Amino acid sequence: MTKRMLLVLLVLVSLTLVGHVPAMAQQTMSADVVVVGAGAAGLAAAVTAVEGGAKVILLEKMGAPGGTTNFSEGVFAVESRIQREKNINYSRDEAFKYLMEYTHWRANARLARAFIDKSADTIDWLEKHGVQFIEPAANYPGGLMTWHIVKGRGKALAQALYAKAQEKGVTILLSTAGKELMKDAKGRVSSILAESKDGKKIQINTKAVIIASGGYLNNKEMLAKYTT
Repeated sequence: MTKRMLLVLLVLVSLTLVGHVPAMAQQTMSADVVVVGAGAAGLAAAVTAVEGGAKVILLEKMGAPGGTTNFSEGVFAVESRIQREKNINYSRDEAFKYLMEYTHWRANARLARAFIDKSADTIDWLEKHGVQFIEPAANYPGGLMTWHIVKGRGKALAQALYAKAQEKGVTILLSTAGKELMKDAKGRVSSILAESKDGKKIQINTKAVIIASGGYLNNKEMLAKYTT
C-alpha cells in the first residue's frame, strides 16, 4: 500500500468515526448561518440573522418562496397595537390560561408562554419589515379577536419578507433542498449538503443551521414518538 493510499484510507476512517462520509459535492459555499425553508419562519430567521451581521444562505426546495404561508390568512397576537386601537381588551394571561386549559396542560407551558408574550412584538416586527395588517378578527364564529389579518393574505407576507431578505443581502437558493447535516469530530454541525433541482450537490460550510422546513406530519415514526 502506498503512502497516498494509506492517507486516503485514514481520512475515510476518520470521517466514518465522526459519523458521516460526505457525498462528492460539485460546489462548495460558506456562510455563518444556513436557513432551510423559505416560509414565514425561515424568512424571518434569515432576515433577523443578516440584520445581526451574519452572512446568510437561505435554501428553498420549491421554485418560489412562501411554502404553506402562501395559503394563510393572518397571525395570532395578544395585546398588540392594532388591538389596543380597536379597544380589544384581551390579556396575555387570559390567552395563556385559555391555551393551557384547551390542551389540558399537555402543551409545553414555558414555550406557550413565550409564544404568547412575544406575539405583539411579532406584529410590530412584521410591520417594520413591510407586512401590512387589515384588522384583528376571530378565526372562528364567536371566537376571540386575536387573528391579525394580513393585507394580501399569506402570500403578501411571504413576498414582503422575501424582498427584505434580498434587500439585506441574504443569498437565496430556490429549487434547492437541504439534504443532510454533516458534523465535525466533536459532533457539532459544520456543514449542510444541499441539492438543486437539476441534481447539483452543494456543500455549504457553516457555523449554524436553522431548520424551518415545516412539521413532521408525513413521518409516522416521529408522530408516534412525539404525539402519543
